[in-house]
Amino acid sequence: MTTGKTIGVPKESILRGELATRLDLVEKNLTLLEVEYFLPNAEGASGFVDILARDGRGDLVIIELKRSDQSARQALHELEKYVGLLAVNAGLRIDQLRCFLVSTTWHELAVPFTRYKKHVDFSLTGMRLFLDEEGDLERCEEFVGTPASAGNEICPMYLGMLYENSDARDEASLQVVGLLRGLSICDYIVVDVNHEGNSGKVLYPFGIFVIFAVFSAAVEEQVCILFPEDTEEVYDEDDYWHEQIIQTRLTETIRIDEVVNDSPGHLDSLADWVKSRPKGFGIYGDPIIWPQLSLLELISGADTQHTVNYSNLASTAHAPAWARMRTDVDSVISSNGRWPALINSWLDESEQLSAEVKVQIYSPSDVLSGIELLARNGDRSFIAELTLGRKYARSNNLVRGSIVWDGGIRDCSLEDTLGLVGCDLLDYLTGSSWIVEPAIMLSLGLRYAVAETSTGANDLPGDRIQELSLSSGALVRQDISQELDLEEFLAAHPIFEKSLLSAYDRTILR
Repeated sequence: MTTGKTIGVPKESILRGELATRLDLVEKNLTLLEVEYFLPNAEGASGFVDILARDGRGDLVIIELKRSDQSARQALHELEKYVGLLAVNAGLRIDQLRCFLVSTTWHELAVPFTRYKKHVDFSLTGMRLFLDEEGDLERCEEFVGTPASAGNEICPMYLGMLYENSDARDEASLQVVGLLRGLSICDYIVVDVNHEGNSGKVLYPFGIFVIFAVFSAAVEEQVCILFPEDTEEVYDEDDYWHEQIIQTRLTETIRIDEVVNDSPGHLDSLADWVKSRPKGFGIYGDPIIWPQLSLLELISGADTQHTVNYSNLASTAHAPAWARMRTDVDSVISSNGRWPALINSWLDESEQLSAEVKVQIYSPSDVLSGIELLARNGDRSFIAELTLGRKYARSNNLVRGSIVWDGGIRDCSLEDTLGLVGCDLLDYLTGSSWIVEPAIMLSLGLRYAVAETSTGANDLPGDRIQELSLSSGALVRQDISQELDLEEFLAAHPIFEKSLLSAYDRTILR
């Protein structure tokens, strides 16, 4: 008769011996080679592989067995050591062996195993070992790991809700939290915005912006269940379709005086609008990890690829941060002529120097609006530019990117210039600027150039400045013979300047 009493987990040595006779629980067609296989180490601690086997393809299989949280914490270190020793002692390549981590408990091991598995360069599978009431082996099931978090990746499509007074804004903020709770949307930030300028054109000076973390697969699935008619077809995963559905739900349910859709870089640059009282929820809810200042920095997007005003500092010694910065930089300047190829080569060189690099990029991809502001009042604040500084050993230098003119006169009207690319100014300003900008610059004799200072010391760059170019994929440095800036371009093109100012006056409500 069964008493229902559960026997405790047997000793690891007993489990090891039983598992060695039932390797089919781990995988079919495994052949036992040895239990507690000894691995000598002339330069440190030796070790014993719990079970060494061979699979049906002939590859070696390491099986590491753990039965408690205390011993599970040692498992990842031991696997790394065993793989290294087998490679050294037996001359094995990494692709010639596989590893299984088998454990009766994954309470302590789950999170570190999930992260560890993403980064190792060998085959690794986790297995959960189940025992019956008598403590005998019952079955093994693959442990797939813990769900990955979206982390602090924010959706770059921000929802703004503007109101005539602060009471209505605060009431809407409470409704947002309640509605998102009901929809099981957990990870987001709500920040107040207040207009503090003197413009009489602002009708709704109080608002909130709602910023989501990029939805995980599980959250996207939840959105599909809630709104099947809106998720039958998702045309482009990069459009943040599921996040937009929830934003639409907010606008349809909550009273809003004016809806604003915005992006990280633009929100951060809005004049006379002050952001305050950011509040994080879900993964952003811990005020120790995410104090208000950190939340404000996060939603500014200054260190993400979703802004036109990008800044960051990264060292080649910090591989994840360096890789992330390079990806972001490549995205931010992707439409800026020769900048991507030149800067990527310069960053490759920085890796060889084991450098630390500070990046500041402004890339609006809207050359006409930048020239218009320059012509109207001498304001260069909308002209694309970049500065990268690097430190290595005791040396440092800078690269600077700017728009330069080749000196050729092409003085035609703005209408004629836009006609060459098949659009008018309204088309250009409402979404086509980044598409047609390369052709416009070519027709005007403008290009994205990069110059570099010579190497200096004591935190000061050298005095010599050379232009960077590429030859057969390699960086080439040459003296700058003549560099004409946009002021000189405007002085040489009076017809273009006059028509540019006139067209902006007709098109934009000032």
